[in-house]
Amino acid sequence: MMLFWAILVLMVLAALAAVLPALLGRGGGGGPARAGIHRALFRKRLGELEADLADGTLSPEQFEQARADLERDTLDALEHAGSEAPPPPRRPRWVTALVVVVAVPLVAGTLYRIYGGWALLSPETRARLAAEAVAQGDNDPALIRDMAVGLAEHLKAHPGDLQGWVRLGAAYRALKEFAPAARAYAHAYRLTKGRDAAVIADYAEVLALDRGNRLAGRPAELVHQALQVDPDQPKALWLAGWAAFQAHEYGAAAAAWKRLEARAPRGSDVARILQREVVRAQALARGATPAEAAAAARAVSAPHAAAGGKAVTVRVSLDPRLAARTHPDETVFIFARAVRGPPLPLAVVRRRVKDLPLTVTLDDRQAMVPGRTLSTQHEVIVGARISPSGNPLPAKGDLQALSAPVTPGRKAAVQLTIDQVVP
Repeated sequence: MMLFWAILVLMVLAALAAVLPALLGRGGGGGPARAGIHRALFRKRLGELEADLADGTLSPEQFEQARADLERDTLDALEHAGSEAPPPPRRPRWVTALVVVVAVPLVAGTLYRIYGGWALLSPETRARLAAEAVAQGDNDPALIRDMAVGLAEHLKAHPGDLQGWVRLGAAYRALKEFAPAARAYAHAYRLTKGRDAAVIADYAEVLALDRGNRLAGRPAELVHQALQVDPDQPKALWLAGWAAFQAHEYGAAAAAWKRLEARAPRGSDVARILQREVVRAQALARGATPAEAAAAARAVSAPHAAAGGKAVTVRVSLDPRLAARTHPDETVFIFARAVRGPPLPLAVVRRRVKDLPLTVTLDDRQAMVPGRTLSTQHEVIVGARISPSGNPLPAKGDLQALSAPVTPGRKAAVQLTIDQVVP
């Protein structure tokens, strides 16, 4: 937008520069200036004749004749230039110049307003159009950025717009810019006076993400506050479970996720995912090893679904150069997601760093959302990510690998080497 305005101003200044000098009485010169031009032309033409003489193009007789003609013509021109009276100075037309200075930008702006895209210059309009596109599934970062910029401009003039702050926080969250997202949700939190559980939970989430996915401290306090406002707030329950899990309070984590599981549709993929997490946390609370807890969770979910449709086999290994940055018990998520659309995985499997290298099969059994399965996609992106916090949401510093788009049902395994650091 700043570039647009800069170009517009430069175009107006160029138009004014073309007409203002004449209106202000700044024009061409008189006789002395023309005499100087004739002298310069004489010297140039004489130099050309001397060059022709040296090259043999002209004979000495031809050179002398051409030189005499040149001198005669130059003398005639100088006499006429000297006899010309200098033109009288022109009076500056200040009123006309002032009218032009005002009229040129005014006329240009009026024509653009009528025939151009003036409405798109409004931050509110641009934010609204971008928000509509994002709501329809377009997660282009440039579009989300435009929405964030438009919302930020709008909120400067309307700081009491609660939904505007919430949308701005969500936009920054989608861009993975967690610090500005936290500031936006902090504004929304203050506007609600801490009485909106959903806003509090969103605020807690982005604060945790900005701190490397750690919920201890202020994020955990906000989660507790959200549950005091609404004991059944879904995101707050999910975060409460993770806060307890990170604190190694596995019984409390299982209790929070069990409450959330009770609210999920019976038999849904969401309910199965929560059931797996509950079983895993309960197993850890009883003293099971992480590997034993993960095996118990897999055993619970296996009978509920059979592999359906197309599948993708994935071979995952860790780049030896990054091995020193990991711990054997850190979580590895192997997942498949749609090439376009929401980033929520279509299928995901959880393992440990100590299990690498490993081979897994992703299919409809690991679907996270009802109706969004791997077998319904023409192409998917397969990835593997090491999360020290065990949080399924990506965070700065996680290690990952992503494939190019692949077709579900292919026979060859997708080879992934975890060799990238999440920025």
